[in-house]
Amino acid sequence: MTWSLDGIGVQTAGHVCFSNNAGRPIAGRRLAPTLDAIRSIDCDVLMFEFANREVSELDLMATLAPDFCIGARVVDVKNFQIEDAEIVASRIAECLAHIPASVWITADCDFSALPR
Repeated sequence: MTWSLDGIGVQTAGHVCFSNNAGRPIAGRRLAPTLDAIRSIDCDVLMFEFANREVSELDLMATLAPDFCIGARVVDVKNFQIEDAEIVASRIAECLAHIPASVWITADCDFSALPR
């Protein structure tokens, strides 16, 4: 497969999530069953939502980190509850226990369509 970004010399990212704030998941929200497919994504950075999944499956990130930079989404934009700085900081600390310090930190599904 040829990508339109081949040869440009930029980092590419794959966004892995289970829905957006307007949609609802129709299947289990676990990464483990899809790990082989995730490993086959041709990108430099893999972005995962953790905030709305109670920071679960961080142990899987250690298996992906040798091949990808990991983007950890630690602000839950799919919830109307606004997290305080301590909650976000604790999620970051949990991520850093499993993911190298080169981790990218952002919000679940970025800040698009933020319902708050």
